[in-house]
Amino acid sequence: MIKTGSDILDSLIGSYKNEITLIYGPAASGKTTLAKLAAIAQAKEGKKILFIDAEHGFSIERFNQLGGQGLLDCILILQPKDFQEQAKIIERLPKMLSNKFSLVIIDTIGVFYRLELNKGIYLANKMMDEQLQILDKISKNIPVLLTNQVYSKINGGISTVTAIGGDIVKSKSRCILELIKEPRTILLRKPAQKEIRFEIEEKGFLQPNNP
Repeated sequence: MIKTGSDILDSLIGSYKNEITLIYGPAASGKTTLAKLAAIAQAKEGKKILFIDAEHGFSIERFNQLGGQGLLDCILILQPKDFQEQAKIIERLPKMLSNKFSLVIIDTIGVFYRLELNKGIYLANKMMDEQLQILDKISKNIPVLLTNQVYSKINGGISTVTAIGGDIVKSKSRCILELIKEPRTILLRKPAQKEIRFEIEEKGFLQPNNP
């Protein structure tokens, strides 16, 4: 178990455990902020973090705002250029990790998958499933934190929001958190059903002034 880096999230789930935790939500809902807070919490303890930045949007300025000044040396940032390269990085993880890292973060797991779907659904799903199987095995020893985008689907005339990759991603995730923007809310979807309100400020996730 490792610290989440957020008091609000601690009150909801306690810690990140040796399992896959999925955090999904729309753009600007706080997914990357939570990923960075977890990385910072580990770095402050002198631990190493592997951060796969599939979005190519890792902001050092924001990392420092959240309390990460002087801690970047603890983070290995990899930026795959496409889904194939992401797959190759994940295939190498079991040998790369050894005892060097305490946390693996992928931000976001579905950004390249979404593009790969245009080439063929079967192959995209197969590649995603293979990556998640590897991550599932890794998570038995090291917490794996995945962020993910969302899409809307219509079922029975009702529009709902779900994570990119759907059941392929969710089935391997033992803890699932959904972030809502209006009002800002963290919904614990799995293993239980809970929720908590929050605000995002310079230092991270804070309790709202008017809960």
